[in-house]
Amino acid sequence: MAEKAIDSSLKGYGTIRLSKLGLEDLTTVARAFEVDHVDKTHAEIVAKILEKKKHLPVVVVKDVQRLELDDGDMPRVEEAPEEEAASPEDRTDTEAGPDAEEEEEEHGEEKYVIVPPRPAIRVIAFNSCKLRVDDGSLNEHWISLFGEMASSDVVLASEVPGGKAEERLEMMRKMLNTSTGAEWEAVRSEPSSNGEVHACFMKEGMTLLKSKTLYEAGGVRLDYAPLQVLAEDSTGQEYVFTSVHFPPEKRSNDRDAQLGSFLKAYASEAGCRMDQPFTERGARDAKKDEVLHVIGGDFNVFPPDKHREECRNFATFIGSRVSTTSGGRSLDHFMVNADGAAAFAMSGDVVELVSPKNSRTGDKGVSDHHPISLLIRQAPSVKR
Repeated sequence: MAEKAIDSSLKGYGTIRLSKLGLEDLTTVARAFEVDHVDKTHAEIVAKILEKKKHLPVVVVKDVQRLELDDGDMPRVEEAPEEEAASPEDRTDTEAGPDAEEEEEEHGEEKYVIVPPRPAIRVIAFNSCKLRVDDGSLNEHWISLFGEMASSDVVLASEVPGGKAEERLEMMRKMLNTSTGAEWEAVRSEPSSNGEVHACFMKEGMTLLKSKTLYEAGGVRLDYAPLQVLAEDSTGQEYVFTSVHFPPEKRSNDRDAQLGSFLKAYASEAGCRMDQPFTERGARDAKKDEVLHVIGGDFNVFPPDKHREECRNFATFIGSRVSTTSGGRSLDHFMVNADGAAAFAMSGDVVELVSPKNSRTGDKGVSDHHPISLLIRQAPSVKR
C-alpha cells in the first residue's frame, strides 16, 4: 500500500485513502516525502502529507498500453513519454481523470464525509522466551519483529532473565530506536522468585508517570510478579499497563489460584492497580478522568474458561479459538477494565511469526509465542 502511494507521487490520495493506511504504511509514506511524523497521531500525519502534496509537481502520463504475456511472464506495461510536469494550478479536469474527486478533496474544494481518525495507541504484549536478542543467528528475525513493533506505542515483554536483563533490554531499546527513528524508554520489574523480570517499552509521545512490581494479590503470592506502569498519552489519557505471566499447564492449580486471586483483587483493591479508579463511577468519585486499565501477556489459559465470575469486570481480547503459540494454543490475551473498554474502540490481533520457536520440530525462532497487539482508539461518546 505504501509503495503504491509513493510510486504515484500521491496522485489520487486524499484524506480518505490515506486514512485507510495503517500507521506503519503511513509512516513509510511520510518518510518518502520527508514529512515530519515523529510523535504525531495518525490524523496529524495524514494532514502533513496532504500539505506536502500541494507542493509536489504532478506528472501526467497518457496512452498506457498493456502488452501480451510472454511465456508465462508477468505482464509488462509500456508507457508513452511523459509530458512535462504540470503544477496543481495548471491541471484541467480532463487531466485529473478518475482521481479528480480525491484531488479536489485534498485542496479543500470538497466537503469531508468522514471525520479523520481519532487519536489512538497500539500496545504489544510478548512472551520473549528469554529475550535472546544477543543470539546472532536470530538477528534477522529480531530486526523484522522490531520493524513491526515500531508501529506500536507500548511494548510489554515477559520472561526476561533477570541476570541478563540490563544488557538485553538495552539492546532491544536501541533496536526499537533504530527501527522507528524515535526515542524509546524502558522500565523493568524487580526479579520474581524464579529470577525473571517483565519490561515495558514506551515510544516518545507516551509519558511514564510511575511503575511498581506487584508481588501478591488478595493475599496470594504471584510467582511471575507483574510489572505495573502508570502512563499517559499525548492527549492526557491515563493508562495502567500490567505485564503478566502465570504458571504453565503442568502447574494448573497454582495458575488458577494466582490468576483468580489477581483478577478479583485488581477489581476490588486499589493497591493492586496503582491506586487508580477502576470504574466510571470510581473516577467520578475521585473527581478525575477515567483511567484505562490494560493487562496483557501470557496467561497460560483463556481466563474466562477458568474464572468466568472474576472476568465479568473485564473485557477479554484475543479469543479462545485464536492460537497464540507455535503449539496451536490460545494462551496470550489482553484484559481491559469493562467500563474502559466500553468507552473506547478497541481491536485485538496476533502478530504471527513466520518461524516461531518449536522444540518439537527443532525450529529456532525468537519465541514459541506470537506477540499480540491491541489497538485502542478514542471514540465519540453516547449522549447521556
